Amino acid sequence: MYRYYIVTILLFLITNVFSQTAVPPIGDGTETDPYQIASLENLYWLALFQDENYTDNLYFIQTADIDASETVNWFDGQGWDPIGENYDFPMPLNNKGIIPRNERDAPYSFKGHYDGQGHKIDGLYINRPDGWGVGLFASVSIGYTYSSTIRNLGLTNITVFGDEHVGGIAGQAHDMDIIDCYVEGYIEGNISVGGLVGYSLGLFSGSYTKGIVTGDLDVGGLFGTSRHSYVSNCYTKAEVTGTNYVGGLSGYLAFVSFSRCYSTGLIQGTGDYVHAFYGVSYYSSFLLCYYDSETSGFPTGSWGRTTEEMTYPYAENTYINWDFENTWVEDIYMFHNNGYPYLSWQTFHFEFIPPASLSAIAGDEIVSLFWNEPPDSLRTVLGYNVYRDELQINPELLDITEYIDTDVVNDVTYSYYVTAVYDDGESGPSNVVRATPSVSSCEQEIVSSATVLKENYPNPFNPETNIEFFLVKPAQVRITVYNVRGQMVRVLTEGYYEQGVHNVLWDGKTESGSRAGSGMYFYSMKSGDYTSTKKMILLK
Repeated sequence: MYRYYIVTILLFLITNVFSQTAVPPIGDGTETDPYQIASLENLYWLALFQDENYTDNLYFIQTADIDASETVNWFDGQGWDPIGENYDFPMPLNNKGIIPRNERDAPYSFKGHYDGQGHKIDGLYINRPDGWGVGLFASVSIGYTYSSTIRNLGLTNITVFGDEHVGGIAGQAHDMDIIDCYVEGYIEGNISVGGLVGYSLGLFSGSYTKGIVTGDLDVGGLFGTSRHSYVSNCYTKAEVTGTNYVGGLSGYLAFVSFSRCYSTGLIQGTGDYVHAFYGVSYYSSFLLCYYDSETSGFPTGSWGRTTEEMTYPYAENTYINWDFENTWVEDIYMFHNNGYPYLSWQTFHFEFIPPASLSAIAGDEIVSLFWNEPPDSLRTVLGYNVYRDELQINPELLDITEYIDTDVVNDVTYSYYVTAVYDDGESGPSNVVRATPSVSSCEQEIVSSATVLKENYPNPFNPETNIEFFLVKPAQVRITVYNVRGQMVRVLTEGYYEQGVHNVLWDGKTESGSRAGSGMYFYSMKSGDYTSTKKMILLK
């Protein structure tokens, strides 16, 4: 009997680990009180709700990032069941190449408004290789009153396998808007396969894709097939592979307008109609659009630009009349988007930007570190942590952009990086620098210059000491005192000095005005590219 209970409990736990649970969200679906999708269970509720109800003009908002990695175990390996009707038959087109309204207004296509509010769904897995209309949403269609919308939503680490009309956000999207969305992952199908949407008709703006998109016919970085659409301010870095009708933006185009878009991914096709932008295009236009003629594999073309021309600092013949005040951002530091422009809303989604331009100066049993504040950060930086050989060495969070490491041995090489600490997380590492302290390097300077920081006198001292320095030309000077733990004790001076010899006095007091304790201290001078650090001893 005991064994029976153990087996029963184990089966129950296994079933629940890999089962799907739907939990109704709060809200009533109105514009003023939308359904709040806060978890994978809420998202699955939407899928089930969609199968049995009209979503015409209902409102949904996502209130948190969602981990969907467990979907790899759902439905015997089929993964996520796409939201909306999953058509199992080809939908006929009218004489304009559009799916007739009476066909595409099937009652269970998603027709509501989904606002991700800048959140993402991570690790979604869909394995339906025979499916028609495969993505997070199977089919998105116009509602009876207003066009459907999906906005401010990200899909990361997504894996999708389908047959026809396969995409990340949606397999099919008709008469609707997708705004400020992104897809990063692997998308695979046969016909009409796109990173963003498989088969599209509508308005698409401010969105991007990264990863791999692969299929047979009509394959593209943004769309597999696109008709009667307006696409603006989008980009794709996806690697696209297929057979026929393969393109960086879309495989097949008819009556589509692209403006201010670009493509940088490698485009490969084994059959006919393969191009950096599109496989085949009918009555479509491209205004101020570009592709990377080196990374795409298509070195010629009026829209082609070299990597140097497309990455910062941008060439004069690239991104002409693009809005870099409201829509696009220049990637000045080359680590947001490898130098290519990124969309202004993305700045809010860079999780935690690291500090920039870390440098190190080695001396006699000392290493001085200096760095710049994180660039382009819209979050609040609380301070910094310093890491030596992968271990944090600062005992307390630093509120300045410099640190003196005295716990080092001469003739040993150390590796350093710093991180920025925000109110809700820590950044990744800055650039890594290496330094080897030694007796011979105690007078090391960044550049060859007559500017010099001299030894303090007297040394040892009590209660005060003079620190003298010489400037070869007028410059800004900062001299700071640190304790042996690398913590700042006092900023002695920070200002502009003329050429010549100057002297500052340290009276042995801290920044708060209290008396510093006996022991060894360090004083560091920074002036332009010149940096030097020396020791002094306070005796009582």
